[in-house]
Amino acid sequence: MSSTTFLSVMAGLSGIVVFGALISVFHIYTDINSFVDEAHRELGAFRGVANDAWNSMVNHDDSARVARSVFGRPPGSDAAYCPCPARSSDVFRHRNVAVNRHVAVNRHRAVARKRVVAKKRVVAKKRVVAARRHVQA
Repeated sequence: MSSTTFLSVMAGLSGIVVFGALISVFHIYTDINSFVDEAHRELGAFRGVANDAWNSMVNHDDSARVARSVFGRPPGSDAAYCPCPARSSDVFRHRNVAVNRHVAVNRHRAVARKRVVAKKRVVAKKRVVAARRHVQA
C-alpha cells in the first residue's frame, strides 16, 4: 500500500470522525435547549400553582389588619392598662444613640471593606500588566 493511499484513507476517516463529532455537538445542543424549554414550562406551571396557593392562604382584607408595632407609640402611652411607673424618655434617647453608633460602625466597616477591595483590584491589574510586559519581552 502506498503512502498516498494510506494518507487518503486516513484523511477520509478523519473527515468522517469530525463530521460525526459535529453531529453529536448539534444533538447535545438541541437536547439542552429542549431541557431548558421544558424546565421553563414546568416552572411556569409551578409558579401558577404556588401563586394560587398563596392567594388562598393570604387574607386580602386590609380593614381587618391591626398594627402590632410598639415602636410607633410614645413612651408611657400604655399606662392605661399597665400599673408600671411612667418611663423616662432617657431610655429611648440612649437606645437611639446606641442604634446610631451601631449604624456608624457598620458604615465605617463597609467603607473600609470597599477600600480593601479597590486596593486588591489595583494590585491585580498591576500583576496583569507586568505579566503582559513579561510575555511581550
